[in-house]
Amino acid sequence: MNNESPEQDQRRCVKCGGSDVLFVEPLVVAFGAGNVIPLSGWFVNYDSVKVDRYVCMSCGFCEEWVMNPEDREALRRWYQPGSRRARINERRHRWRQFFADLKRRLFGGGTSGKSEHREEKS
Repeated sequence: MNNESPEQDQRRCVKCGGSDVLFVEPLVVAFGAGNVIPLSGWFVNYDSVKVDRYVCMSCGFCEEWVMNPEDREALRRWYQPGSRRARINERRHRWRQFFADLKRRLFGGGTSGKSEHREEKS
């Protein structure tokens, strides 16, 4: 493991120098669990990038690599500013802000979260 490429020296940890480095093969299971980076909103099994993971068994340091150049380019397109993902996040932010403002207007401006209603004593 080093900063240039995991293939050049897979047997040495860059943190402790340990030689017991385990390669964890990329795995994709139901609903996107596994060693992947999603490239879509919901079903990452259909659109995701697999990540190679290396774990030092001596110190526990973990390093991840996306080895496929086409996958790295797909990541750049999906996560860069102005990308579809950035626009989706912008819309989510606007909706959250809208509902927070609506909640304040409907239920008052208090930030404590407690009800402002008072019971009348008879």
